[in-house]
Amino acid sequence: MPWCTRSEIREVSNQAQKIHDDIRHGQLLIHAHAHDGHTTVAVGTYLHRNGKSVYLHGEDHLRQVTDTFDSLAGALLAFEKVHGAEMRPRPGTPDRHRTRRCRGPRPAPSLPPPLNAGLYAR
Repeated sequence: MPWCTRSEIREVSNQAQKIHDDIRHGQLLIHAHAHDGHTTVAVGTYLHRNGKSVYLHGEDHLRQVTDTFDSLAGALLAFEKVHGAEMRPRPGTPDRHRTRRCRGPRPAPSLPPPLNAGLYAR
């Protein structure tokens, strides 16, 4: 963001951190996400702000609210209109990685049979 001053960059980062914290603490529920070619976009609902739904754009320290809706249905319709082909349910990348780690231990790789296994098979 070379066009921003340092204070503007700090403000954008602080807002992105607030969004991240709201998601992490369950105050912002993400319903769907998509990749728009450059970054991740998502639609979610704030549980503590009278149910306002938001359209999010960006990732990590650049994530920001780009639009707000009075209803989840309106937010999902607008999101689907723009990102219908790429639209995926639930949160994007961070939660997907967490889910993969929580599936349990990975199975041990199968080992080839011992070289002399054929001798005892008779």
